[in-house]
Amino acid sequence: MKELMISLLLWIGTNSTLMVENVILPQVKFTSSEEMHRIFSMEDNCGDTTVKALYDIHNKEIYLLDDWDKSNLIDRSFLLHELVHHLQKQKGYECRQKKEEEAYELQFKYLKESAIDNPKEVLHINDLFYIIMTTCDIF
Repeated sequence: MKELMISLLLWIGTNSTLMVENVILPQVKFTSSEEMHRIFSMEDNCGDTTVKALYDIHNKEIYLLDDWDKSNLIDRSFLLHELVHHLQKQKGYECRQKKEEEAYELQFKYLKESAIDNPKEVLHINDLFYIIMTTCDIF
């Protein structure tokens, strides 16, 4: 896992302005969907979007679902997304949604470079969800 995280961090450093030098790797924990919902106080029904990974900024831990598979490109992209959040602690953002926008855009780019033509489709992200997750002061 350490080697994979380092390679993903190097990719992030090459493809963004986020600082990856001297970063301390976060802890990674595997958990069930139910436990992830409990830990992050999420409703049981999250709509059509399946939560596959989350970052706990306070404990500097990445939570991945038990069925996460490092050989699966999509699963690796979720780890990349959460590593972006780990790196974002150092940088100022006008709102939480801008952090999500940066993380999603890097995740999409990573998938496109791996021959995934429509990352939103394979991640089950529709346009409305994306707008809500990435637009500051939408309501």
